[in-house]
Amino acid sequence: EFRNREEFLIKNVSLKGFNLISNFPPTIGDPYPISINYGREKHEFMVTVIHSRILRFQGQPESVLKPGIVYSTGCEIGFENAAQKKLVLEIIQTDCGNPAQAAMSN
Repeated sequence: EFRNREEFLIKNVSLKGFNLISNFPPTIGDPYPISINYGREKHEFMVTVIHSRILRFQGQPESVLKPGIVYSTGCEIGFENAAQKKLVLEIIQTDCGNPAQAAMSN
């Protein structure tokens, strides 16, 4: 969630940043503190919004998204310590499929 308690979904993750899907329209270029629930803990990150665009209009509530405009937001992670980078690597290795392996199994 963003500091204003507006929840988001992480659509993509890389070592450089996150792509967040939410009802919150952030300002491009601004830094935002965010919290990510992973495992049994809440992890804090500082991100800078690189781009934001309207993704779609949400007619019905779905997951954490409310009816209304849904934004796709690209954020660059401002790593504050090695533990944050390690956590992002763990998320990628544990929860993101390896495209090369997926292609080989099809």
